[in-house]
Amino acid sequence: MFIWGTTEDTILVESLLELHSDPTWRVDTGFKNGYLGKIEAMMEAKLLGCRLKVSPHIESRIKMFKAKYFALTELLALSGFEWNEEKMMLACEKSVYDETTKGKKDVSGLYDKHFLHYHSLGEIYAKDRVVGANVGNTDDDEEEVRLEDDEEHRERKSCKLLDCCGDHDELIFLNSGESPEIFKFG
Repeated sequence: MFIWGTTEDTILVESLLELHSDPTWRVDTGFKNGYLGKIEAMMEAKLLGCRLKVSPHIESRIKMFKAKYFALTELLALSGFEWNEEKMMLACEKSVYDETTKGKKDVSGLYDKHFLHYHSLGEIYAKDRVVGANVGNTDDDEEEVRLEDDEEHRERKSCKLLDCCGDHDELIFLNSGESPEIFKFG
């Protein structure tokens, strides 16, 4: 069993940042396939003989970092929670923390614990939170797009042609209960 230390964590996060800043490894939803193998090679080069493998070591540590980062971000958005920059940890009353985190696995263990890589992980994962909670869940994304397309299609079918200019370069549609839409051609 491998026990992660501050050095290994720092090198892992530095390697993630390095890949994140390299456009050949980055995509909209995070990293390209194969990035974990690249991280393994980077860590082996920086920590000679560390023998850390993608599975179970690196993959599980990244998953933990990501879960803790998003849990902290969620808590920091709530009233009563702050970030202590000097100590690099969550700052709040213990009773507020206990009440808010009751029964939530991802936020357990964050009270009074240093999280040294919060800002670095923010550089990597903050866009995931901005884009939405379902980042990486393409089934949900595809379903949402399909529903939006269906609704737009229904709206288009329910609109009436209100007017057509003589030269046919402008069409005016009236959607039910909305102001007219003007489509120009040419």
